Amino acid sequence: MKIVIGIVIAVIVLLFVGWIGLQIDPRPFPSYPETAPKPERVPLREGLPAPVERFYWALYGDEVPAIESAVITG
Repeated sequence: MKIVIGIVIAVIVLLFVGWIGLQIDPRPFPSYPETAPKPERVPLREGLPAPVERFYWALYGDEVPAIESAVITG
């Protein structure tokens, strides 16, 4: 009987601590300090599906930016 009561109390404590943790808003990350350099441009690759090729032609023309890395914040 003591084991069951101990398990029930442990579950209640864990649920309470979890609920308290969800009430605290986290601090936002600081803004990325560097400005992004102009990306290198490369020719549009051959063999893309027609809708993809039309999209890139409409958005970028015959050269697309070569993106090598990204910074994700949020």
